[in-house]
Amino acid sequence: TCSCSSRHQPLRVVCVSIEALCDVDIAVCTCHPAPQQLVQMGYFPCSPVYPMLAVSLDMLELVSTLFVLAVPNERAWATTITKYLNNHGHEFATRDALQCRFSSALSQYQVLMQLVDGEMGKIIDDAR
Repeated sequence: TCSCSSRHQPLRVVCVSIEALCDVDIAVCTCHPAPQQLVQMGYFPCSPVYPMLAVSLDMLELVSTLFVLAVPNERAWATTITKYLNNHGHEFATRDALQCRFSSALSQYQVLMQLVDGEMGKIIDDAR
């Protein structure tokens, strides 16, 4: 709970990890935006405002590393994860729910990691 005076908006987000697909209900307000709450739970939102889907940070790290070593194919990865989760009893509401949103989350995650690496490099250089 928070003490801000802004209206709390309920939001249901589908969270995807290698192990499972689950719905997470959060209350969004000015001081607790959805992306912040999702990152604190270990998920990266597929949209910066009111995301409907979020991908686990572990999965994004795995795919980012894989795509450095192999030809990037986001469509194949999304299809594979969708089939894997379906085989384990987890189904998306729509057929291509993961593909476009996963691509968005992955590209935003990779940009963020590049910015973090750049800032860390500056801090290390300044400390020398």
